Amino acid sequence: MNIVYNPIEKLTITATGGLDYLDLQDDQFRPSELINSTTSLGNARQENIYITNFNYSVTAAYDFSISDDDKVKVLIGNEFQRSTTDRSLFEWTDVSGPVNDDFNEGTATTLNTTKENVGKWSFISYFGRLNYSLLDKYFFQGTARVDGSSRFGKNNRYGFFPSASVAWLMSEENFFGNGGVVSFLKL
Repeated sequence: MNIVYNPIEKLTITATGGLDYLDLQDDQFRPSELINSTTSLGNARQENIYITNFNYSVTAAYDFSISDDDKVKVLIGNEFQRSTTDRSLFEWTDVSGPVNDDFNEGTATTLNTTKENVGKWSFISYFGRLNYSLLDKYFFQGTARVDGSSRFGKNNRYGFFPSASVAWLMSEENFFGNGGVVSFLKL
């Protein structure tokens, strides 16, 4: 899902999100010949895996000009992700056939059942970015984000990650000249 909204000129709010669900069932039968059974019966197994992934992202971006030579773009946002995996496993010994609609559990001598939450994790982030352009040839960018994750250490669930960059579009300078071997140069 993706929604883009422009409440006022030069302000863009974007929201995206998704849900993914996987329901996997794996049925297996191993006849007595494959498992070296002393009887004529085999083993059956049914494994069910359920995975749910959810995510969303919301950003707001605002473009404005201080003057014809000074341009600024500000972006703020928030992201979230969560994943949950559950599993169940049923194993039978001494059965005559695979697990299916006609399966008769009553003939089995052993039933082992395992149910577990295999994994669960989540991630959340808050971020902001400021871009500044002077004369369309000098560029400055600053970014800051705070990320929180269940996968980080217990005492460090959140981290702060700042960054900054500068660039110079040398090919826009008068001394660079027109044409030649290099037509675009950015440091």
